Amino acid sequence: MATFLTLTINGLALAAIFFLVSAGLSLIFGLMGVLNFAHGSFVVWGAYVWLAVFNDSGNFWLALLAAGLAGAAMGAITERVFIRPLYGRPQTQILVTLGLGLVLGQAVVVIWGESPQYFNAIPGLDGTLQHGDLYIATYRLFVIGAGLVILLAVWALLRLTRIGLIVRAGVENPTMTRALGININLVFLGVFSLGSALAALGGAVYAPYLSVTTPDMGQSMLLFAIVVVVLGGLGSYLGSALGALIIGLAQDYVPFYISKFSMLPPNVASSAASLISLALLVGILLWRPQGLLGLRWPGGAL
Repeated sequence: MATFLTLTINGLALAAIFFLVSAGLSLIFGLMGVLNFAHGSFVVWGAYVWLAVFNDSGNFWLALLAAGLAGAAMGAITERVFIRPLYGRPQTQILVTLGLGLVLGQAVVVIWGESPQYFNAIPGLDGTLQHGDLYIATYRLFVIGAGLVILLAVWALLRLTRIGLIVRAGVENPTMTRALGININLVFLGVFSLGSALAALGGAVYAPYLSVTTPDMGQSMLLFAIVVVVLGGLGSYLGSALGALIIGLAQDYVPFYISKFSMLPPNVASSAASLISLALLVGILLWRPQGLLGLRWPGGAL
């Protein structure tokens, strides 16, 4: 039982990180129809900005704030300079965001180098809780709590505030929203900034989870985020939470139980979770392209 609980907590923590990254991607696609392939680079920048501020100040919370602000600023610049002139041209958007992602990734290498970067222990979050045979890393619990807080906060913003009403109106009918005197371009800018800030926060939370930052950590996270978004439903914010939960738990359950109950080599067992995630992606695209929640973009986007 202790092993199962440990796997579950680790899987939930990983699911929370997947959700932070994929929720931003889902928000941007849900409102704007933009599949941002530079999203993984925002994750990397969030991790490295967090690293720089944390190593300099020793303040974990200040470093998180700096990462989120950096992500929001990068998102605002990206939307205003690169995305806004290309609305209605999805193929060009894909090419531009792919190129932008490569440039941002190389900028990380130029500034911080290719070598993995390490950091000191986080005060108050570097311990381990013990209950009988169960050992739980304090940071894992923090990550799960952070994911829940962000889930509820963004849901409340979208559903219970005037800003959320405007955003949902922009999803349903941007032309009518403009006719009512609402600056829809400002709404798009705000949503893109919010989605990019969530990606950067995801990177900042992911770095201590891995205990290291590397320039290529964003590419694998982008792949998982796309799987999560497709699995939950394209453009569905709550669907991203469901997809992240499934993929996050699979990353811990599958390798352990395959290695325990089969004669497969350890390297095969460790790859099984990724293979299952990709199989789910292909299956959803073939047989249920609207995602598990059955929502269709854009009506059920948020």
